[in-house]
Amino acid sequence: MPNMSPLEPQALTSFEPLFDAMHERMGFIPNSLKTLARKPRLLELFVEFALETSKDDAVDMQLKYLLGLVASTVSGCRYCQAHLSETASRESVDPEKIAQVWLFETSELFSEAERSALRFARDAASQPNAVTAEHYTELYTHYSEEQVVELLAIICLFRWLNCWNDTMATELEAKPMETAKRLLSAQEWEAGKHRV
Repeated sequence: MPNMSPLEPQALTSFEPLFDAMHERMGFIPNSLKTLARKPRLLELFVEFALETSKDDAVDMQLKYLLGLVASTVSGCRYCQAHLSETASRESVDPEKIAQVWLFETSELFSEAERSALRFARDAASQPNAVTAEHYTELYTHYSEEQVVELLAIICLFRWLNCWNDTMATELEAKPMETAKRLLSAQEWEAGKHRV
C-alpha cells in the first residue's frame, strides 16, 4: 500500500504538456510523478532534469537504461527496476542484456566499455559509495569527461527516484510489473522484494 496516493486525473490537467512528454517516452504516466505533482514547481524541475538527462546525447540511451537498472538493483528499488526494464524494452534494448545486466562482469553480451560504465553505476549506487580513482582511470579509456558527467547524471537521477519511490512505497503500474517479471526472472524479481 502506498504511503501517499497519486493525485486523481482531474487534479493533473495543468500538467498535460509535462505528462505528454513522459507518456511519449514511457508509454504511461508513472504514479511517482502523480504524487510529486503535489509540489508543481518541483515536478516541473524534476521532469526537466529527467528529460535532459535521458537524451540520447554523448552517451547512448540504451546504455543509460542499463546504468539506471544496475543502480536501482543495488538500491533495491523494485519500482524503478520495473520501469527501466519496461522502457528499455520499448526502446529496443536487447532483452538478453536487460535479463543479464547483473551478470555484466562475465556475460559476453557486454563490451569492456559497457562493463566499465556498469561497474561505475554499481559502485556509485552502493552505500557507502564505492567509487575510487581507479573507476575514473578505467572510464577515461572509453569515455570523455562529458560522457562521464552524463553517466553519473543518469545514475544520480535513478538514485533520487529510488529514494523517492521506496520511501513513498509508490504503487507499481501493471505494464512495467509484467515486463519486469518476464525480463528479470533470472534475478528472481518480484514486486515488493527489496534485495536481489
